[in-house]
Amino acid sequence: VTVPTLHVGMLFTTCCWYRDPHGLPWIEYLHTGASKIWYGIPDEYSCSFRSALEKLVPRYCRDRTIWLPSDTAMVPPSLLVKEGVSLCHTVQEPGQFILVFPRAFTSSVCTGYLVSESVYFAQPNWLTTAEQVFKDIQESCESSMVSLERLLFSIATDARSHVEVLRQVLPMVVRIRQQELSYRQELLTLGLKMSERLPLPEASGKRRKSRPARDEEGDYECEICRANLFVSLVTNSHEEGVYCLPHAIQLLTNKRHHLKYCKLMYTYDEEEMKREVNVFVPNLTLLSGCLPSVSLTLQTLRILRFDTNHKDLDKPVPSHDNTHNKGFDSCYTTRVLRENLHIIG
Repeated sequence: VTVPTLHVGMLFTTCCWYRDPHGLPWIEYLHTGASKIWYGIPDEYSCSFRSALEKLVPRYCRDRTIWLPSDTAMVPPSLLVKEGVSLCHTVQEPGQFILVFPRAFTSSVCTGYLVSESVYFAQPNWLTTAEQVFKDIQESCESSMVSLERLLFSIATDARSHVEVLRQVLPMVVRIRQQELSYRQELLTLGLKMSERLPLPEASGKRRKSRPARDEEGDYECEICRANLFVSLVTNSHEEGVYCLPHAIQLLTNKRHHLKYCKLMYTYDEEEMKREVNVFVPNLTLLSGCLPSVSLTLQTLRILRFDTNHKDLDKPVPSHDNTHNKGFDSCYTTRVLRENLHIIG
């Protein structure tokens, strides 16, 4: 899910109590140096942990889903034990891995100079909770490591994605498209007409001075909810701010005079978003009906669409989604697979 992060610690370098807001497991490898002391609290004891912190450090606890902001609270384990919190303790030596389970709280102390490396990863079933997780992050005004939209679009267009993963991703991609188009229409109704295309992160060259600065990871962040923005955003040159579309709508509804300073910035236009889903849906439909023995073959063919040459029905010709006007049942690839690979249905 993320690229590895390198950590350099020294004597008594300490990490505050922390739980990944994305609900992801993560792993850390200690390359070299001194040992590292870890303390952990499983998710099942998070209620008692919260009660203890509300008593010991109430000013750092918030009445939100993500009630403990990152990098804020340092409480000695001994005090937590006195408050009835169950926690575990381990010492990591060089050459060892530490695996942190989802929603577990951790804190660590370095016993000297050391170098370690960590990375977050996800299992396919994490996608079932991804939308709610990112909603909680946004409502709690926490910063996210990755854009959910960017992650889902990457999965949907990756030829290596498994059919079961694609089946989970499809409804979310469709909802993102519908919501995005609805927000853009609302902005248009409010009078926002200026727009500009954003380069895809992989194709980004030198930044233009007229564009809002991205953070060091190359991402944009909403000024209000700190959402990681990928598909679109609205800039306000008067306040030098960047907003997600819902908060841009809120801003322009309350401050119509800011309209002349605002601009919609987008990665995909409306037709491109529609086209992405229109290609994705039939390909997934084709995959969903295949036998397990041919699933790998179908995954390879998933992104290939062919039509038949009208003069020679047995001769396939490449056809892109924007020119594919024949019914899917008459698609050459579908017909061949049904005949030779025994697709069910």
